[in-house]
Formats: sequence, structure tokens, C-alpha cells
Amino acid sequence: MKERPQADFNRMGDPNAPITITEFSDYKCSHCATFALETEPLLVEEYIKTGKVYFIYRSMGGWISPESLLAIEASYCAGDENKFWEFHDLVFMSQTSTFNNSLMRAFAEQLGLDESNFNSCLSAGKYKELSNQDAADGTALGVQGTPTFILTYKVNGEERQRVLPGNYPLSGFQQEIEAALDEMGL
Repeated sequence: MKERPQADFNRMGDPNAPITITEFSDYKCSHCATFALETEPLLVEEYIKTGKVYFIYRSMGGWISPESLLAIEASYCAGDENKFWEFHDLVFMSQTSTFNNSLMRAFAEQLGLDESNFNSCLSAGKYKELSNQDAADGTALGVQGTPTFILTYKVNGEERQRVLPGNYPLSGFQQEIEAALDEMGL
């Protein structure tokens, strides 16, 4: 599994970083999987580990398939045991599988999660409201497809946002991040 600096639930990096990138994603989205498994590790190395970017993962729920709702709730349940990102990776690596309770429990077992806690969390729908809020917030921000990245930063105390739709390559992120850092005088 990939190293995630300062991982905290569905977030990683320094919360005081000058730039926050919020990803709106869907576990059944092939472009989202490409980002998660190929581009994100490069972004972690260049911008998150260096303290320039704070990264947040949020789900658009079942845009592509209702199975994604189960997967995000299960990921959040894994986050209760500080295994959100590891679970996230397993889900994306198994994207062509049918997401069902059995597969989610198998992932939990593979990661050594407390079986009782995980199963209770999932069956109780502990994170249903949070996953619905993710999608509602994404819609309010104008997300029209996945993945979409919202780059947020402040210039002279004024919040600015850049919406980056689609599977951006690292070079696209570099261009947008460096432009924002320049705008902030960093």
C-alpha cells in the first residue's frame, strides 16, 4: 500500500498547507481509478509530502453504480480504524468486481480491521449521511463528472477556487498548483 503523509480519515497532508485539493470521485469510475493508482502517488510525493497541498477524498456516491455507495460507506468505516486510504486502494484495485457486503468484509479482513466493529458500522449505515453529504456538496460546487478536483487557496485573505474536471495528469496538477502558489506569492 502507498504511504500517505499525515493521513487522517479521508484526508492527508498538512491541514495548514496553502492549497487544499478536494477530489470528488466514484469508485466505479475508471478515470478515478487511474488517478488513484497512478497520478495520486506522484501528487503525494511532489506536493503533499512537501506541505504544499492538503488532500481530501469525497465521493459522488452512486453516479456510475449504486455499488459505489456501499464502497464509500465501507471505506469510511475502515477510516474508523485509520485504514481509509488502504481500503480506498483495495476498492480501486478491484474496480471490475461486484461491490457487495462479502467483498467489503473480505477487504476489511485483509486489512486486519476489527470484524465486529466494521460489520456494525456498515450494517448500521453509520456513514450513509456523510456519503450523501459528499455528493450534495459536490453538486453544489458544480461537479458534473468524476473525477473532479476543487483546488482551494487564499490570496490576500480572499478564497479562490479552481475546478479541475477529469483525470488530470500530473503535469496538469503541476501547472495549476504552481500558478496558485505564484498567485499567493509562494
